[in-house]
Amino acid sequence: MQYIGITGFNTANQTNILSNLFKDLFGDTNPDLKLMVGILVSNLTLTGQNNRNRYPDIHHIKEILSVSEDHLLKLIHYSTSDLENISNQLTALSQIDNRFDGFQLNLTRIDRSTIASIRSYFPTKRTILQINNRYLNDLAEHRQIFNHILIEDKSVDGIIIDPSGDRGELFDNRKMVQNINFFHNNYPKIPITISGGLCGDNLITSISPLLRQYGQDKISIDAEGRLRNDSDWIIMDEAEKYLKRSAQIFKN
Repeated sequence: MQYIGITGFNTANQTNILSNLFKDLFGDTNPDLKLMVGILVSNLTLTGQNNRNRYPDIHHIKEILSVSEDHLLKLIHYSTSDLENISNQLTALSQIDNRFDGFQLNLTRIDRSTIASIRSYFPTKRTILQINNRYLNDLAEHRQIFNHILIEDKSVDGIIIDPSGDRGELFDNRKMVQNINFFHNNYPKIPITISGGLCGDNLITSISPLLRQYGQDKISIDAEGRLRNDSDWIIMDEAEKYLKRSAQIFKN
């Protein structure tokens, strides 16, 4: 499965607008290409505490998940400062509303047993693992943990390479190629998503060369930071531009 992602949805209205635009842009030309609806949740918002505006109120998540279309991939992007109890946290989340397709795990530290327990709790949910700069700075050093998770345990369904960490900083293409090559060469069956400062203005120059190099159907993308205003809300015009630029390069 390949997707074009937007992370940080707050309302069902946003989801409906962008879902309809995606349908208009892509039609039924590629049923395996999805619009990824990224819903940010943390252990703080799960218990009703405030976080940044890009994190929806926990009670609004039901409204977002109520939007149901075949071309949507609804992922909970989960972060926590309480890693030991993450399985209990995700169980509590699923009890609030279970109409999501999977998780993206935004963990500061990749822990084998934690990810394995999540897989055992949610065997039918997709699990995407964020690879952040803690690991990207020296991928070879962390080869053992990647082997455990991606080969031995098969506890994740894909990875997202994200050097930006939601700060909206555009990735360096040369370094991104090195990162993709590491996973492509060592774990060729693992789907790869790219993130880091993407928006409509830079999508063609940053992503088109990678699609030509690795294959039109081999890479997914996700955008977050550069689609937001200073108050941390999605700028709908920017999100729409991003989808329109995506159609130019993913339909070719």
